[in-house]
Amino acid sequence: MKVMNSYIAGVKIIDIQQVHEARGWARNIFNINRLRSNGEYPNFRYSYDMWFDKANTYRGCYFQREPMDYEMLVYCPKGKMLIVSVDIRPLSKTYKKYSVIEVSADNMRQVYTKRGFAHSFISLEDDTYVIMKSDIHITDLKYHTVFNFWQTCEIKNSFDQFGIAADELIISAEDLMAPPLYKIEGFLEADEEDDEDTVDGSLIDENYTV
Repeated sequence: MKVMNSYIAGVKIIDIQQVHEARGWARNIFNINRLRSNGEYPNFRYSYDMWFDKANTYRGCYFQREPMDYEMLVYCPKGKMLIVSVDIRPLSKTYKKYSVIEVSADNMRQVYTKRGFAHSFISLEDDTYVIMKSDIHITDLKYHTVFNFWQTCEIKNSFDQFGIAADELIISAEDLMAPPLYKIEGFLEADEEDDEDTVDGSLIDENYTV
């Protein structure tokens, strides 16, 4: 297992090593000690999965505000998927910047994100299946919401290299009609009774695609 930094602080790329032998193969999907050796200390307690029937299916951009924002680890044991992570930490130097990382059954890549990010998922193949781990229960309705990724990040054809056009995506009415982030930025603020976390700014100011 190899853990690498992306160009946006708070997003890490994990490459899984597969061992082949006469009976088949084996691989270590999750290693908490390897993450800790890279300065990350997640406490994953929940696991979720999603299935995408068709290629070019889009879900997002989802997040939960404090104190229910979450760390996430996602990988794709079947098919191929783009994981889009948008920095929504208002004090971060990469606020509204995003990373696009391809995960698939072939590359065995995982994406780990810290708190303070919103997430979108775009399938690149039919019959794609992804698994997510998180430390907080996702879809807590009080804290959970969605915003329009394309309008927020002023994107037109950011995914041309993957053969995806925004107007060809299969997308739900809820995600399509979601407002841009600036219209719901007040939602990012914790309630008075909630604990507020200190937000660290990133030193890198560019989008990152793998």
